[in-house]
Amino acid sequence: GISCADVADICVKALHDTTARNKSFDVSNP
Repeated sequence: GISCADVADICVKALHDTTARNKSFDVSNP
């Protein structure tokens, strides 16, 4: 099964991915 730690890790990674995408989007679209 999936533990709470696994879920939290996935959420953190997804959050970082979204932040990275937003930063690159801002840079490419000033």
